[in-house]
Amino acid sequence: QALSLAEFFAFVLPNVQLAQGMLVLSLTIFSLFSGFLIKKDNIPDYWSWLYYANALRYPFYFFTKNELHGMDVSCPNHKGAFPIPVQFSYVNTTTNATVICDPSQLENLYCFRYLCPITKGQTVLDAYSMTEDATVYVFVLVGVIVFLRIVNIIAFQTVNWVSK
Repeated sequence: QALSLAEFFAFVLPNVQLAQGMLVLSLTIFSLFSGFLIKKDNIPDYWSWLYYANALRYPFYFFTKNELHGMDVSCPNHKGAFPIPVQFSYVNTTTNATVICDPSQLENLYCFRYLCPITKGQTVLDAYSMTEDATVYVFVLVGVIVFLRIVNIIAFQTVNWVSK
């Protein structure tokens, strides 16, 4: 649908520079209000219409829902996991020495445990309020594309920036 939006600006604006500027501006605004950079719950009420009318939201949500629904996530070899300190120091029973739990002891299980922040894809979907079925996003996306194509046909036939 980005192509349809680009065509729309090309048809209704008098020159390429304005069309490119408007496309960049609209895509930036759509990116901000698609629900990823600013979550739906944090968007002010007077801007909430932009969340629902957003052309980028539906493909983003479709692909995210398609990839993460039902997925189990792990942190093998602690990649992506957060080290959580268990204690600040302990006495090693074999050497009878006190071990200070500092960052050099990250692999020492007496000092640190690892927390994998996300274990299920559903956690991400819930965090971004993706409750609709993926097919809803497909139908809305197809509807937006059809709507933009119809508007583009009308604009192409009616707007004429060539002076005679």
